[in-house]
Parts: sequence; structure tokens; C-alpha cells
Amino acid sequence: MPKPNGIELARMIKQDPLVAATPVIILTSYGQRGEATLATEAGAAGYLAKPLRYTQLYECLRVVLASHQEGSAPAASPLTQGSAMEQYPAASPVRLDSSR
Repeated sequence: MPKPNGIELARMIKQDPLVAATPVIILTSYGQRGEATLATEAGAAGYLAKPLRYTQLYECLRVVLASHQEGSAPAASPLTQGSAMEQYPAASPVRLDSSR
């Protein structure tokens, strides 16, 4: 991604009072150790690295949007592939593309 990257963009969103309440989920193709922590510090509610399964994306979106609607405080760490599958193992698979 050209500048700004996802973490920089999350910081910018969270600093703008007009859109600061918008939940941010970072989807990256270049996941590195420690980036989820940086995403948390930037205010991201989720951090997903490609490749990922549709169920992981669905669960991340479901959990982040549900807590946003409930007005819950942001999590101490962002929802990641591993944490979503650990916390919500019974998630039903969702097909986003009918050809698969």
C-alpha cells in the first residue's frame, strides 16, 4: 500500500473527531511479528493477514461490528485470525463468492 500504510491510516482516522468512532480493521498481505500491537496502539479493532479464510474475515467483522453497536470499549488487543478462531470456534462458514 502506498503511503500512508494501514497503521498510519488507522492513526489518522482515530485522530479525526468526525470519523474517530469508526471501527478500523487492518487487512494486510505483509503481516509481521509485532504489527498487531502497532495496530492496537493505532486504534484498530482488528488485524488480519492474508491469506485468510472467509470465516476469519466474517468473524472479525461480526465481532468488531457487534461490539461497536453495543458501545463496548475497544479491546486491549485487536481481533486477529488466531484470536477469532479461538474465541468463536463454532462460527458457521460464510460464502462470499458463490463460485467457491
